[in-house]
Amino acid sequence: MKIIGRRNERKELEDCERSEKSELVCVYGRRRVGKTFLVEQTFAGSFAFRATGVESGNTRQQLKSFHQRLKEHGDETRTIPKDWFEAFSRLDHVLSKKDVNLSPNNKKIVFLDEFDKKVMPSYTSKGDNVNQNVQNQILTLVEGRVVEEKEKKINTENTLFIACGAFNECRKEKGVITKHVGFERTTEYGSDHYTPITKQDMIELGASYELLGRFPLLVNFQKLSEEAVDLVIDKSLKNLRKDLGIYVNVAHEYRKKLHMQANTEYGCRQLVASLTETVMPAFVLALKKGKL
Repeated sequence: MKIIGRRNERKELEDCERSEKSELVCVYGRRRVGKTFLVEQTFAGSFAFRATGVESGNTRQQLKSFHQRLKEHGDETRTIPKDWFEAFSRLDHVLSKKDVNLSPNNKKIVFLDEFDKKVMPSYTSKGDNVNQNVQNQILTLVEGRVVEEKEKKINTENTLFIACGAFNECRKEKGVITKHVGFERTTEYGSDHYTPITKQDMIELGASYELLGRFPLLVNFQKLSEEAVDLVIDKSLKNLRKDLGIYVNVAHEYRKKLHMQANTEYGCRQLVASLTETVMPAFVLALKKGKL
């Protein structure tokens, strides 16, 4: 599937892959905007390692998921890491393998999806912030270094680290609107799901100064342009025509409605579903009446 729009975001990622040094990039934007899809399509088949945070998962579940990803990328250790120090030590070894997957410009690309799940504080029964420990281990990995360990060199230089997340908690705080009506006060969330987020916002959420200091580039997903939304609509109509074997089009007013929907919380994924849900009942009715 071809990416529609997002030229600037894709260019920033491609520039980092072509650079001659290690790079760290944080890709953020509201949920369902296509962050993961963009990274996957930009670097298809070039990941040295990728892992996804588990929604609402405890430490054991997160480590179990990370262990599975390590195995998929060549780690032969059978047991689940006992802690994040061990997990990232294993990742060090995965990246130092001679047959590690490289990008076209010889970068080792490490993709950590749902990164914001590792930023928000998560406490154990003893009051320890588990995610702070995770950030510390990520920090040792992303600094780009060569380490001697048991007569073996572990090299994380010339690596592109991509952290991806929605950071919705930051956006909620920035989007709060307080209204005063007489003596009453009501609080609502703003409707703009593309409010830019700064490193300071992430730090206030729970990210460490040291870790974010290593991420020189923040890639924020902006609203899709009208041109890009029209491309999505036209491509969806083309697919419907092909699938149904009939000519399908939409009125100008309905297209305007789709434009308004495209940059809401549910994005263009819902836009495609709306088109299909609108067309299919009319198509079935026409079949029943023998008009097709």
